[in-house]
Amino acid sequence: MTDNIFIEHTGTVSALSVLLDYKLPSLLIQRNIKLIVVDSIAALFRAEYVPSQHSARAQLLRTIGSKLSYLSCKHSAAVVCVNQVTAAIDRESSNNPFQSTVLPSLGPSWADIPNMRVMLYRDELVTDGDLQMEVQSSQRYLQVLSAPHLPNITINYGIDSSGVHGTK
Repeated sequence: MTDNIFIEHTGTVSALSVLLDYKLPSLLIQRNIKLIVVDSIAALFRAEYVPSQHSARAQLLRTIGSKLSYLSCKHSAAVVCVNQVTAAIDRESSNNPFQSTVLPSLGPSWADIPNMRVMLYRDELVTDGDLQMEVQSSQRYLQVLSAPHLPNITINYGIDSSGVHGTK
C-alpha cells in the first residue's frame, strides 16, 4: 500500500517552492497522482518570517497557492493544505477568562486562496482520576467553513480500524 505514497520533507519555504516547480510536476505525470497533501504549510512560514515581513510572506503565500491551484487543475488532483490554528484569547469581552477563538495561523493572506475550507476538531471529556488525566469520551467533528458547493454545516465522524465513518 505504501508503494503509492510519496513523502517529501521540506524544511524551508524555498525548498517547498522548488518541490512545487520541479519534482511534483514530474511525479504527477509519471505516477498519475490524484491527492497532494501539504502538512503543515504554516510551520514553514512561522519559522522563516517575522511579523514585520507580512507583505513578503503574503506575496509568497499567494505564489505557492497559485502553484498548487495550477497543478491541481492541470493534473486533476485534489490538494489538501493543513493549516494550524492559533488561539485568540479575548479576556475583556468574555465572562470566561479561558475562552478562546481559533484563527488560521496563516491569517487573511491565505484565507481567500483555497476553494474550500473545513475544520476538523475534537471535543474530549477529560476527568481527573487518581492524579492522572483520563479521556473518558471523544467526539470528532468536521465543520464546513467555506465551500461554493456545500452548506456551512458540522457533521460528526469517527475513526476505527476499518476507516473513517460518519456518525449520528
